[in-house]
Amino acid sequence: MGLLDKELISIKSEYTKKPEWALCKFCRVPFLTSTFSDSCERCSHFVQYKIEFSSKIMLSYIIVSIITNLSIIGVIFILFKFTKNYSLILLISTLFNTIQGCILWKTVKKIMNN
Repeated sequence: MGLLDKELISIKSEYTKKPEWALCKFCRVPFLTSTFSDSCERCSHFVQYKIEFSSKIMLSYIIVSIITNLSIIGVIFILFKFTKNYSLILLISTLFNTIQGCILWKTVKKIMNN
C-alpha cells in the first residue's frame, strides 16, 4: 500500500511533530514548541519588530542612495562646464561614491547589529 492510498487524515496524524523544549533567543526562558520557532509567545513581537525595522532601514538606505547619486550627477554636469577631462570627473565621482558607500554601509551595519 503506497502513501497515496492512505487517507489524508491518517497521513496528517502520523507526521505531527511532538512538542519539544527550546530556549527563547530573547529572554532565554525554556518553552514548549511544536514548530521550529526560536522565540516564545511573549517575545514573538520582537521578531515582527525586527522585520519591520530592517525593512524601514533598507528603504531609507535606497532613498538616501538615490538622492546622493542624483547629487553626483548634478556635480558632474557642473564640472563639465569647467573641464572636459573625463578622467578627473570620473575620479571625483568615484571618490564621492566610495565615501558615500562606506558611510552608509557602516551606518546600516551598526543599526542592524543592535
